[in-house]
Amino acid sequence: METAIKIVMLVLIMMARGEAKTDLENLVMEMRMEINELRNENIQMKKDLANTKEYMARDLADTKEDLGRDLANTKEDLVNTKEDLANTKEDLLTKDQELGKMCLPQGRPPFSTSCGYQGLY
Repeated sequence: METAIKIVMLVLIMMARGEAKTDLENLVMEMRMEINELRNENIQMKKDLANTKEYMARDLADTKEDLGRDLANTKEDLVNTKEDLANTKEDLLTKDQELGKMCLPQGRPPFSTSCGYQGLY
């Protein structure tokens, strides 16, 4: 009877070990699957990062180019505005001189009048 009990105990222990081994194998398999998923996500993130860097580099180059054109246009507009201002100033000075000549007759200085009225006190 002791031998039968020992055999039953041995069978139970082996079954428990077998279940533990199966559970451990399943756990290891799940961990490997998670690691593979994380690797795939990491690879995808690296690709996304590389694409983002490339896009940002192109966008930065385009922005620099646009700003360069805008700056050149602004400088050209400023030069034109300065020329217009100089021409307008010159025209105004000419008009001022012409108006000054028209207001004062040639050869006669302007005169002024004053009233010497003395009222009754």
